[in-house]
This record gives sequence, C-alpha cells and structure tokens, in this order.
Amino acid sequence: MTILQSLIFIGMIFETFIIIISTFLLLLILNRYFVKKHRLTLYLVIIFLNYFYNQIWTQKFDYNYVFF
Repeated sequence: MTILQSLIFIGMIFETFIIIISTFLLLLILNRYFVKKHRLTLYLVIIFLNYFYNQIWTQKFDYNYVFF
C-alpha cells in the first residue's frame, strides 16, 4: 500500500465520520420539525439534506480514479 493510498483511506474514514455526524444532526432536526412544524425548521432540514447529499456524492466520485 503506497502513501497516497493510505492517505486516501484515511480521508475515506474521515468522510465516513462526517456523514455519520451529519446523519445524526439531520435526524435531530427532523425530530424538531415534526414537533414544532415551523417553516424555518423545514428550511434547515432542506439545507442539511443538501449538505448530506453533497457529502455522499463527492465521496462516491472522489476516489474512483485512484484505485483503477
């Protein structure tokens, strides 16, 4: 395993933790929205969904060129 592959693996682990934390935050925000039904909370849910989708999308395509 080269140094570049080791660094990419560490980056993948880091991004996995980021995705887990953002999933937890998204669940907390959704819970708050279902309790309060406030429009600004809905906007916050949409913002975090976009962030979550962006994190998964970039992780999916970041490392494909290195291993092939």
